[in-house]
Order: sequence, then C-alpha cells, then structure tokens
Amino acid sequence: MKAIKFLLFTAFAIFYIQAATAQQAECKYPYAFFGIQGGGQAVLNGYNIGDVITGSAGIYVGGMWTPVFGTRLHINGWESKEGVKNWGTYDFKYGTATIDLMANLVSAINHRSNNAVDLYFIGGIGANKVWGSNFPDMGFASKVHNHVAPTGKLGLMMDVHFSRCVSLNVEVDAYRHGKHDNNYEVNMSKDWQLTGMLGLKFSFPGKSKKAKLAPIIAEEPTPSPVVMEEAKPAPIVKAKEQMRKEIFYIIKSSKAEGENAIRLQEAINWLNAHPTATASVDGYADRATGTPDLNATYAEQRALAVKDALIKAGISASRLTVKSYGDTVQPFTENSKNRCVIIVAEEK
Repeated sequence: MKAIKFLLFTAFAIFYIQAATAQQAECKYPYAFFGIQGGGQAVLNGYNIGDVITGSAGIYVGGMWTPVFGTRLHINGWESKEGVKNWGTYDFKYGTATIDLMANLVSAINHRSNNAVDLYFIGGIGANKVWGSNFPDMGFASKVHNHVAPTGKLGLMMDVHFSRCVSLNVEVDAYRHGKHDNNYEVNMSKDWQLTGMLGLKFSFPGKSKKAKLAPIIAEEPTPSPVVMEEAKPAPIVKAKEQMRKEIFYIIKSSKAEGENAIRLQEAINWLNAHPTATASVDGYADRATGTPDLNATYAEQRALAVKDALIKAGISASRLTVKSYGDTVQPFTENSKNRCVIIVAEEK
C-alpha cells in the first residue's frame, strides 16, 4: 500500500510541474513508440490475494494514428502463483501477448494533442501460455498447462510526459484467461489476472507544426503626373496628439497586474481626455514557449481583455480596432516582452 501511495504522489507531482512550467510542442501524426515495464500481478480466483502476488515484466511497441486512437503489441509475463482450495499454492511460469486498441481519453475531451498527462483506455485480445508448474500431480498439471489459451484484456494506462520523447508510464490491466489451469479444473472458475506496472515510454514523434507566414509583396506605386502650380504658403497644422502604451504579461496569463495595470489605466485616462481619438489594440505572444495554436489563443485573450477594460471605462467600441498576431510577429528583441498588448492612439 505504501508503494502505491508513493507512485500516485510521484505521478501527481510530475503532472503539476509539467502543467505549471511547460507548454509542449504539438506532434504530427502518426508516430511510433515503445515501452518497458515492471511491477506485480496476482491471479484472482477466490484464494487469499496476499499469497499469490508475484513479480511481472512487460514490453510493448505500437503507434498513435491520431491524437485519440492508437494500437500496440503488448507482451508481459514472468512468474505466477495460483491457489487451490483446501490444498495451497503452487508456482508456474507464464507469458501473455495481446493486440491492444488504445483510446486517449484526455485528447478525446479537450481536442488537443500536447497534454502534460495522457490517460488511455485499453482493450485487447490475445493468447496466454503457462509452463513449468510444480503442482504435485505433474501428469495432471501437464494436461491442463501445456497449451495456449485465449485471453481478453481491459485496462487503463497513464503517461506523464517528461518531454516529447520520454514519459513515465503507469498501467493497470485485468486479464481473463481461458481454460488452461489447475484452478479451473479444481474450483471450476476461469482466472482473472490483475497486473500493475510502472515503466518508461519512448516516443518518436514527427516535427512540430509551424505556422507558415505568407510573403508580403509590396506593389510599386504608379507615378503621379507632374502638375505645375504656384507656390502657396504652407498652412499651419497643429500636431495631432498621440499615445502609446505597452502592457506586459506573465506566461499563460491575460491579466494586467501591478505596473502594467497602471499603464492600462493611463491609456483609459488619455482616451477619455481625447474623445476624438481612435486606438488600435494589438495582442502578441512570445515565440520561445508554447505552440503557434496556443500562442494565438493567448494573444487573442490578452487583446480582448484590454478591449473589454476600455469599453467598461466608457470608451466606445467604435473607437477601437483589435488585432491578434499570436507569435507570428515579435515586436521586441527581449523574448519575455513579447507577451504583451500594445495600445496606439491618435487624435482625429
């Protein structure tokens, strides 16, 4: 029980660190993976479970074809024990191979493929083989052990991602084996086998998706005809007042705080004092973290939050133009400053 609590605490801690500090790159599909596992298993047949727990090891290889669905070949085995009522326990070797269908429940709910933690439902079919029994009646043991029996499997698997390529893997499976063991012959019940495994998963994803910007082609202006006019004194034009405010944000945030909240209030005061002025509100995200899709979302949320604050302060929406550039434009050389909204206003 202490080992199980430790594993759950470790998985939760890694999930929290990943969610708080990393925005993972989005992978192309399909991609391949393989994993190694170690843990324990027990045959559930009504006998005292504490007397039949043994070690188990596993290996698997497969692929994720979409963010939700994948398949794999899974092989596990080692030593096992079974209990016979009114007699006791006996040992034997076993091996199980299944073809599994995997459904990523997290991606199915949030429609994303860059989760810090993934939880899979697993269903599989295959075959089980046992040998090397030390059952006292070896003739009887040979009769019921020395053949391959069909197997069905249901399970849950969790991946906690250290990076795009390496994950901590926790898996719990329930197997139901066909008629091939002493327990069936003596107790007349098919075996349920429960396994709990901890391991590492290694993925081989494609390159991250990058947003491609269309080239900007400047059109050459058509030359205007030369018109000779008498020189006139230039009119005296009063310079139009302008305002520019830069509001910066912490990672994953669209809330202006501290000094940045003061800059937002200064922009509100200026626009209220210049009722003929119009303003552009442009949102940005830094390119060094996150994915293009996530950064586009954060930039839009920041720009809309500033727009809402201006309207709430009494500034008409008709005076505002809102744009979101995501991480396609980086107005500053210092990366962290690119998590920002820039307000530029000018009198009419």
